[in-house]
Amino acid sequence: MSLLKYVWPIIIALTFILYLISIALAPSPANAQEPPTPKGDITYPPLIKTDKEKLAAVYNLLEQMRLEHNRQHDIARADWENLESKWYTYIDIFKDKQRVLLDEQQRLRGILFNEAYPDIKAWDALSYEEQGQAYKDIFGDKEVIKLLSTKATSTELAELKAVEIDKLAEGSWSDPNEDFTTYTVTETNASDITVDSASKVSWDLNELNDISFLWKDYGAAHFDDFTGSGNTHLVEVYITSYGAGDWTSIAATYVLAEAADTWTGSNGPKIGILLLDGDSGGTEVRLYERTGGSNYYDGWTGASATTLYYVEIDKDGTALTAYVR
Repeated sequence: MSLLKYVWPIIIALTFILYLISIALAPSPANAQEPPTPKGDITYPPLIKTDKEKLAAVYNLLEQMRLEHNRQHDIARADWENLESKWYTYIDIFKDKQRVLLDEQQRLRGILFNEAYPDIKAWDALSYEEQGQAYKDIFGDKEVIKLLSTKATSTELAELKAVEIDKLAEGSWSDPNEDFTTYTVTETNASDITVDSASKVSWDLNELNDISFLWKDYGAAHFDDFTGSGNTHLVEVYITSYGAGDWTSIAATYVLAEAADTWTGSNGPKIGILLLDGDSGGTEVRLYERTGGSNYYDGWTGASATTLYYVEIDKDGTALTAYVR
């Protein structure tokens, strides 16, 4: 199953369980410039020596930030009438603090990737499954490692924990929805895609080679950075069921690309959120970049069918981050 939908519905999530998926944008990792040195203060104790050990420490610091984000949201939700506007201010503070750790994560990943694959052709020759295993071999299993405590410290994390949400200034969140009735449908079968309403689209693709997508041309250079309240792209993701067996179903629920096409149909640059039925029938949410015919991604393997997820996509310079809530 393959589907490209050029969609950006803006829907505020009411369930805030935050997972982070983050990659550095093109050019490819082997040739990419490293992100700037973080402006904040990340301190590694002497026992953390290698870049892979530092990356493991950053994983845990980011996990601590996620938990702090959720703690603050519980406080806001308990008095939403009075704290909703302050929550939007907190989100901007959170992203600013988190960016320091994300930049460090990407810097370390770039170093480790280039050491493991100095020749990008060797990486491109790997299958999707082989690349997935290679990511774990190079960077470690993030979902496991992030739960391990670290002696590393972050000034940004400490400052975030000191925030008192009720004392923040009021903020706002612009909420313009996409109108899918203005999009163009291209489908293999007449019943593949249904535009249920201006803000909702559903699809039913029964064959692996069904190629259908909903798209809209915004013109050249329309999208630059999109980050912060009112700018971040948000989309609801829900999958009812998928084909039996590993890696038999792939659906792209959000894509920005230079042309309306299948994910692998052209080598032009594109970024997207893909759902895959991965190993042992589990669902994986992946943040993908495709450039020059090569795929680069980060993913979260904790997803499941028949569960509604809210995905927030944030682009800041060469940093691309998805928050799964």
